[in-house]
Amino acid sequence: MKWFKLKEDGSVSIFLISIVAAVFLFNAVLIDFARIQTAKRQTDMAVDAAVRSALAAFDKELQGKYGLFGVSKEQVEPLFREIIEQNLTHPAGDGSFSLIDPQLSADSAHLEATGDLGNHVVFEQQVLEDMKYKAPIEITLEMFDKFKQLAAVMKTASAATKASKAMRKSYDSREKSLDSFWESRKALDQANLAIPSLIDKNGGSFDLTDSNRLFGQIADVETIASHYDMVERYYLDIQKWEKQKAELEQRQQAVRNQIQSIQQQISQMTASAGEGEAVDTSAQERQIDALSDQLVEMNNEWIKLDTSIRDTLGPLNVYLSQAHSALQQLGQKLDAVIGLYPNTEKQLADAKEANQKMKEALDKAKQETGASNYENVSNAPNADGAATPQNGDLSQEQASLEKLIKDMESLILPESYFERMEQDLQAEKSKLTAVKNSVDQLTSALPTAYQSSRQPPTV
Repeated sequence: MKWFKLKEDGSVSIFLISIVAAVFLFNAVLIDFARIQTAKRQTDMAVDAAVRSALAAFDKELQGKYGLFGVSKEQVEPLFREIIEQNLTHPAGDGSFSLIDPQLSADSAHLEATGDLGNHVVFEQQVLEDMKYKAPIEITLEMFDKFKQLAAVMKTASAATKASKAMRKSYDSREKSLDSFWESRKALDQANLAIPSLIDKNGGSFDLTDSNRLFGQIADVETIASHYDMVERYYLDIQKWEKQKAELEQRQQAVRNQIQSIQQQISQMTASAGEGEAVDTSAQERQIDALSDQLVEMNNEWIKLDTSIRDTLGPLNVYLSQAHSALQQLGQKLDAVIGLYPNTEKQLADAKEANQKMKEALDKAKQETGASNYENVSNAPNADGAATPQNGDLSQEQASLEKLIKDMESLILPESYFERMEQDLQAEKSKLTAVKNSVDQLTSALPTAYQSSRQPPTV
């Protein structure tokens, strides 16, 4: 038994086996966790790819004839399952190592449709999206088939057709940019309403004796600039009182030194007198009494100055801190608002560019139509076997086409429309920048607390 207790051979091996076993167990857990997460990620990607492929297999005949996007669940579900299997299956025989090998179990992949063309809401939405572009063009083309009798009518119709096709993309781009611009403009207006304007520093005052009233005065940033004269006056008063207090302390020390000197003189006179000899120190004592009275008066004056400094310095520091904080908050708001203008200006510039493209497209359509030989149009056959209208019946159609051209022209906004908004934006931005510069100047000039070594704040 004693030999067994003293035996230590193999202790290192047992220790290493314990450590290695724990490490192997820890690694095995981490590897399984990594495989689970990798398999989950790969499965999600496979499902996403399968859904995209299924949606891409829409019925082209249905879309071509009716402009409706729809898929048959029975047709796309095998495709959906096939795409998932291909994404999950590891290529055999490529010799590469695969950390995971997910398998798609039978009947585990199902495709559920969330919308049905039989649903009135879905059907109406798709029809409206398709007709938003097709209806104007189809109506226009159908109407143009009736106008082939006269070259003048065809000329107008051709110009309208070319212009409508060329202007449509630019019109959509312009309207999108204008919508974004007005949203940004609304945000700018709301932000500008939240920013107070600074007033001139002439006029305005505050009273440091009433701290509640003081805090109410600096709740609005407008009043900070008007208080500069008062801040300067309180600054000068405190510095004057501190100087008087320092001078008074020097005078007090001088009086104390005089009293100490007289007391030493009395001690010397008493020490030099013989035994039983009377020493007359009444004159010295009267001097000490007079100096003590002066010291009391100086001390009362010192207390008065110290009280004035403390009563003024405390509220003044609170005011300076609050005012400095208010100016910093205003500066941050101004930076945020000014930062909105570049994006707003870009949106307006994009809308202006799209509007110019609309104008160029309409002018180009008119020029190309004017250079064409429309006399040959009269002999062109009517579309879909429509009857040729009589000359007298075309006046109304001609007027309608001319009105259509004018309507297209009216869609083009004048340059003054954009110039006026650009000027307004620039004026607002310049004004805000000027206010921001003033706020920065006020913030740098206004101390956060009173400093006796600093000159009074001035602007």
